[in-house]
Formats: sequence, C-alpha cells, structure tokens
Amino acid sequence: MIVVRLWFLFFSALVALGIRAQPGTLPIAISYSCLLPPPDSVDLTGDGIADLVVQGRQGISTSDKPPSHVECLLVVQTLPGTLLLASLHPMGGRVVHGFAPGDTIPAWPLDVQDDLRIPRYAFVEGAVRALHWSGGRNRDARPQAAPGADRTYVFATTAGDRIVHGTFTLKVYTEERTVRVRPRIMRTANEPWIVR
Repeated sequence: MIVVRLWFLFFSALVALGIRAQPGTLPIAISYSCLLPPPDSVDLTGDGIADLVVQGRQGISTSDKPPSHVECLLVVQTLPGTLLLASLHPMGGRVVHGFAPGDTIPAWPLDVQDDLRIPRYAFVEGAVRALHWSGGRNRDARPQAAPGADRTYVFATTAGDRIVHGTFTLKVYTEERTVRVRPRIMRTANEPWIVR
C-alpha cells in the first residue's frame, strides 16, 4: 500500500513539473473605481449624536468593460432626525436650497400650509453635493468643488426634546478629497436672517 502511494506521488510530481503555462503575458487587473474616503459623521449641535454624514458615491455612466467614464462624488447627507431646508423644484418635488451671501433666510415657522397653496420652502431629508471628479479608462479629472458647495445651508435637527435650527457651510479640500462641515446654531429662528 505504501509503495502504491509513493508511485502515485512520484507520477503526480512528474506531471506537475511537465505542465507549462500558456504563452504570453499575464493581464494586470486595473481598477477604474473611485478612491473614496471612508464615511465621516458630523455632530452639528454638540450633543454627541451624529446629524450628518459625509460619504462618497460612485456612478458608472458607461456600460463598456472596463468603464470609459466613472463619476465620483462626495456628498453631505442627512441622518434620521435632521432635515435640510429645500425649495420647490420647477419640475416638481423639492431640492435642497443653498443661500448665497446677501440672501435672506425665511423666518420660522415657515409658510402656513393649507390645501390651496404649496409653501416655497420646507424641511426635507436630503444631500448636498460637495466635491466631484471623474475617472475611467478614457479620462481622469482632478477633484473640484461641486456647484453650490460655497453656499450656506439651513438645517433643523433634534437635540433632546427641542428642535435646533442653524446653518452650515462647507470647506472643500480638493487635493485630499475631503470636506469639513462648519455649523452655526441660530439662537432665534422666528425672524428672517441675512447670510453674510
């Protein structure tokens, strides 16, 4: 029995040594995906509970393999309990609204809602695009601030048993592909406020 096993191992080794690889070079696998930073949570009120998350997103806009164009985004997204001020979109629905310096942020409570008119502003769950770049097989673009990343955004979040209103701006670091959120709590929300 031992002799049979030894012969089997001997012939297996001879066969293994005689096997040769296919001619040519081995293909190198190249990834055309975005190099996205890990998600980072943001506490706007200082109560130890995260209100926003900064996270990356990737979208492939071509169906060829490997993709010739990849869209990479870094967004600031609301977490449960936090809402962003949005305005009516011309095509329907709401879009998060960023205010430029000199714009007036409306007072709270916002427009009284009834069945005959739709309020111009409302708080919704949403996201703000902060940074974008593209890559892929045919092109590679450097990161740049997304349109509207230099604006002021209004939030409403819960802190214990009260609702806190405030604003935040974004500081975009293009080379590091990161974003810093700078919050500012509004002490009074019952009068209009001008963005500076």
